[in-house]
Parts: sequence; structure tokens; C-alpha cells
Amino acid sequence: MSSDLDARDALRKNVVLERIEDGSGPPLAGAGVVAGGTSVYRDQAACPFRAFAMHRLGARGLDASSALNASDRGTLVHALLSKIWRELKSSSALEALSERDLRVLVNAAADAAVNGLRWQRPDALGGRLAQLEQARLARLALEWLELEKQRPPFEIAAIEAKQAITVAGLTVNARLDRMDRLLEGTEGAWAVIDYKTGRADAGAWLGERPDEPQLPLYAVGAARSTGAPEGVVALAFAQVRSGAMEFRGLSARADMIPGVLTVEKHRSQAARAYANWEAVLDGLRRELDALAREFVRGEARVSPKHGAASCRLCELHGLCRISEREGRSPQDDDEASADFGESA
Repeated sequence: MSSDLDARDALRKNVVLERIEDGSGPPLAGAGVVAGGTSVYRDQAACPFRAFAMHRLGARGLDASSALNASDRGTLVHALLSKIWRELKSSSALEALSERDLRVLVNAAADAAVNGLRWQRPDALGGRLAQLEQARLARLALEWLELEKQRPPFEIAAIEAKQAITVAGLTVNARLDRMDRLLEGTEGAWAVIDYKTGRADAGAWLGERPDEPQLPLYAVGAARSTGAPEGVVALAFAQVRSGAMEFRGLSARADMIPGVLTVEKHRSQAARAYANWEAVLDGLRRELDALAREFVRGEARVSPKHGAASCRLCELHGLCRISEREGRSPQDDDEASADFGESA
């Protein structure tokens, strides 16, 4: 470690560097759909250079691993719950199922999820590992559905619905995990739900450069497409983690979904900045608009929102060379707070 630093210092002392600050690329031309889906907004919020490099230049990090990773497991859970709710379609159908029929449904959905990924990634999921993953998914589903049974009545309005969403001249293809129509004490009210297998916090949607802008973007798209009298009245992460199953989010009124709170009841500092639900929706639109305008005009400054913690989640260090610019080693990025990585 020290020898690397000594060599770097020696090189710097023997060369004359010319520094040119250039944090902009060419503006986005045309009105086509930008590849990358909602991750364009997440990357722009995390670091404008990352968004420009990945979604304008097509840059990618090296990934030589063939093992099942966290992203794959998230894909499996999404496929599992999508299959289950396509069959059930409502909370009343879930309640009407016998224990035996529920297990049959869950096992079939787990098999379908595993087979779907195995077809895509035969090197990552096969043999005994596939059997173990199927059993894990079935257990997760049964545990999660117990929480769903505690909700007031609802119907499934959309599952993995694809939609082109345009904000401030930036159009992306979004895939909404799930939208529910709420049936108790309200008419034409909708809840937008996003599955998460890691830690989830509604505060990640709020404020400048939100860490998790996907759900707000889905909400904006849903609000424009439903035409419902009340529109979107709840945004929720569905945290599907063994032993930590819960909904987390914000809603217009109390008790719409267990664990989803009004602004007045939410404890995060970010939520306290908003007076009511309407203010939350206005704030989400404002921040999405700001991110979209930045990306469209070619904003590409190297500016990780959370410093080294943001860099730890990025594979483009060699392209932006932030470690050299700030005089820190690549290892510093790896040693940044693990808590941020888990919650993001």
C-alpha cells in the first residue's frame, strides 16, 4: 500500500499537469427513448458522470463472475411474486385459498422463477443449487403472503406493466412492479409498489438527487395513465427479506397499507420537509424534472452524491479516475460505509 503511494507521489513530482475542468457533454439530441430504463434517473442522482458514461457512452464495468449474485436473486423474487399475483389477482382470492392450494401455487411459481433464470444463466443456477433456490423462494413467498393477508381489501391493477415515461424531454421505458387498486373506504385510489430484497426506506425517494427515484417515476407514469378519481395515494417498497418482511412507504391517509405512513407519522427527516401528501407528489415531480433536465443537457460532472460510499457501488473508477483526482486509493472506495451500500 505505501509503495503504491510513494510511486504515485514520485510520478506527480516529475510531471507538469494541465488541469481542464469539463463537466459537460453534448446535449441529448432527438426525442427517442434512452436505453437503461429508470436506472438513468438513479445514476444521474448518484453521479452525473456515471449516468453520462453508462447511458450516453455505453460504458460498462468488467464482471467475470458467473455465480448467482444479489441482482439475480432480486430477479428471482420479482418473477416469483409476479407469477403468484397473476394467478390470484386480489386479496380475496388469497384469503379463499386453502393451505394446501396455496403451497401448490407457491411451489409452481418458485419453479417457474428458477427455470426462467436457469434458461438465461445456466452457469449460475443448476443442479442441487436450483433445488435449494426453489425451496428458498417458496419459503419467502409463504412468509410474504402472510403479511399481504393483513392488508385491507385490494385488487391487482397492473403487474410488470411496461410504459414509456417522459419527463422534461427525457423518455425512458419503465417496468412497474405492481399497482394495486384499494377497495376499502376509497374509490379509484391506487398504490404503487416496488419489490426490494435489500433494505428499503421511503426517505430514499425524497429531497435533492433521490437515491431511489424509480418508484416516484412509476408514480408519475401511473398518475398519468390511470385516470382514477383519487389517483395514486400510496407509494410503498415491499421489503421481501426473510425475518424482515414489511411494507415501507408514504400514503395520503393512515392505515391504507400496514407500515406505510402519512408524512405526519413518518419519522425520517426527509419526510418532515413536506407538509402533506400533495406536497410529496409535487416534490417528487420537481426532483425528477431536475434530474431529467441535467441528463438532457449533457451534465456529466464527476460528483458522487455520497462520496466514497457512492463510488463503492460503481464500476467505472478507471474511467472517471476520481481516486487520482482526490488523492485517495481505490481501496478507500471499497472501505466506505457498508450500511449505505445495503440500503441503496
